[in-house]
Amino acid sequence: MEILKALEKGIIGIETAYKNGLRLVAAGSEIDIKPMSKDYDREQAKLIVQMLQQSSESVKAITADAESIRETLCASQETLLRDNDAFLVSLDLWDRLEKAYRMVFPDDASCINGKKGCRDTAIVRCKACEGVKDGV
Repeated sequence: MEILKALEKGIIGIETAYKNGLRLVAAGSEIDIKPMSKDYDREQAKLIVQMLQQSSESVKAITADAESIRETLCASQETLLRDNDAFLVSLDLWDRLEKAYRMVFPDDASCINGKKGCRDTAIVRCKACEGVKDGV
């Protein structure tokens, strides 16, 4: 996913251009910027163009070679599929292990993390914390 992170600045630039009525047209090693309609904010467009020029290398990395971007998307999709499969297996095993822990140690009703409890940002919470931080 490092390649996606490396393209983030270019992605932001292209998204910002589109949100402001500008369209980037693939023009080889150059970036061609066109208004999408006649009623776009010309002053805002000037700022957007300056921003795109400052991040031109990362924008060009996206606009210059469609096949390269398709390959990046395909490879990233495969990585996401593989990582998602591994994540789902880990999530299932974590849940089952936590249940097994509670079966083996039924008197332990405390959080697996002790007094600090499961983090608010935890993807999954132990049975002791389940619903507690959500006000349930």
